[in-house]
Amino acid sequence: MANIQYIADHIDRIERRHGGNDRLILDSKWRIASSADLFDDELDPKGSLTHEQVKQVDSYIAKFKGGQS
Repeated sequence: MANIQYIADHIDRIERRHGGNDRLILDSKWRIASSADLFDDELDPKGSLTHEQVKQVDSYIAKFKGGQS
């Protein structure tokens, strides 16, 4: 089960603290994917995401934020 506070913190990092730094944003998205078990064995253990995985994480973030309001 995903750690809700951990995911919320990484969403906050993406939106307010990473300052548009793509490397940091992708790292947070990878951490969200890992914590939420979004891709099972398809998640690269070295911390990279495919373009399609990034889109899926973005969708997960949008749904997560929708449930948080």
